[in-house]
Amino acid sequence: MTPIKSPSFLRRSFLVGLLGAAQPLFAADSPVAPAGTSGNTTVSAPAGNTTARRGGARGNGAPATPADLAEIAQLAEFPAWKPDSGDGNYSIGPDYANAPEQTPRPDVPKGRVESFTLNAADSKFYPDTGKRGATPTRKVTVYIPSQYVAGRPAPVIVSCDAYGAARNQLPNVLDNLIAEKRLPAIIAVMIANGGGDGGGSERGLEYDTVSGKYAEFVETEIIPKVEKDYGVTITKDPEGRMTLGGSSGGSAAFVMAWYHP
Repeated sequence: MTPIKSPSFLRRSFLVGLLGAAQPLFAADSPVAPAGTSGNTTVSAPAGNTTARRGGARGNGAPATPADLAEIAQLAEFPAWKPDSGDGNYSIGPDYANAPEQTPRPDVPKGRVESFTLNAADSKFYPDTGKRGATPTRKVTVYIPSQYVAGRPAPVIVSCDAYGAARNQLPNVLDNLIAEKRLPAIIAVMIANGGGDGGGSERGLEYDTVSGKYAEFVETEIIPKVEKDYGVTITKDPEGRMTLGGSSGGSAAFVMAWYHP
């Protein structure tokens, strides 16, 4: 397979490989444990629930029913597992604290977080494709560090599935790392997928297709709008461009750099 020889887009790809039901670092909307629990997971679920793949936006299963949610709520009542525990239902930990880089700090300058909506009907790359789950619009969230200097080309990180946008996770991390001079003043562009998941879906078309199309979509329809709307300049130096993604988004991140190094 020969990469397309075209103007450089991305040289470095940060690939987050997520397998099975592993939660990503930047989960879109991670489940919240009931009050009074430590957020532990369980060794075994209550008997009687044989329905597979329920409750998530991902996958092809139906949404969780009230009965499913009631069963899930019981998991918080399980005692903590210990080495000498006998047979039964237990929760397992350990408890953990968020990485300090994820915790907002009052002494750190805060960047701007903006957002805009793209209409599929206006896209030359991903118009109304008719694919399963396709949505008419997608949201793009943009982080601009307070240290950004107008007119100076800034490095950029492009995140698939808008990883890091929920609860300002990625902006919080970048605020802290930039203030500590562990990163330069980097702009983040967090792009939602076009909807659905898996084979035959819009997300699958965008992320699982092995071509340079998604990178060209970002370069042509996303980056120029970010620069125009928010008065920033994004570097064209491949050493200053980075991608982030998980699962199929991780594949998209890799393929972006492969076809447009």
